Amino acid sequence: MQRILKKSLVSAALSVALLGAAVSYAQVPHSGEHSHEAKLERMTKLLDLSESQQSEIKQVFQSNMSQKQADRKRLMELKRELRDFDGDFDAAAVQAKADEIGQITSRMTFQSVKAKQQLRELLSEEQRSKLKQHHADRKGHAKRGHHKKGQHKMDH
Repeated sequence: MQRILKKSLVSAALSVALLGAAVSYAQVPHSGEHSHEAKLERMTKLLDLSESQQSEIKQVFQSNMSQKQADRKRLMELKRELRDFDGDFDAAAVQAKADEIGQITSRMTFQSVKAKQQLRELLSEEQRSKLKQHHADRKGHAKRGHHKKGQHKMDH
């Protein structure tokens, strides 16, 4: 009975770790500055951004880059530790790692939403409207199965 409980707790901890890693992976760019530059290029083309807007948007992208990289690295470490767990089960240690994953994921989610709001504030009403329409069009296009793996969201 105790063995089943241990296995259940380990499974739950691994599930939390994998969920946290998946959420964080989806929230952040994965090739660092290069993806920011590509995104800025697409935004400039789509929204006809001024040089001033481009500069300010670049600052928003770069402002939290080191924290995002550190968070992503720590999440990978925690995920690896939980995945490679072997030995006597220490519920408190597993719970502490799961809690840390939750804290990091929460921070990354907050920073992502905050950055989106900062970007939105840099756009004119017309640009916000155009971006909103673009996202709606893209969402409808993706629902119909036309979004190809590896294709950038704003490339449509």
